[in-house]
Amino acid sequence: MGSKFIDQGGIAWCLEKLAEAAYLEGSLEKSAQVYGAAAANRQSIDSVIDSVIDSVDQPGYEQILQSINHQVSQDTFQAAWEAGSGMPLESAVELAMEWI
Repeated sequence: MGSKFIDQGGIAWCLEKLAEAAYLEGSLEKSAQVYGAAAANRQSIDSVIDSVIDSVDQPGYEQILQSINHQVSQDTFQAAWEAGSGMPLESAVELAMEWI
């Protein structure tokens, strides 16, 4: 029996890109929720968006999170982020891909 390798960092990156797409479509709470799920996934493997490694993605990531924070209340953002971060990975992927 072999072990199954899952690229958690790659999954987190894909979730972040789907969260970005949700943001661009105007689904701000969904975007925050999917970003929360991606962040929890990264945290589970001790991975972060790094300004050196992810120099292309980090500025956009931070800008989108700031934009969402300005467009919804802090309570709404926090609730969406926490809902995403507590969500099983499979559910987060389903949520992120709902409109695709």
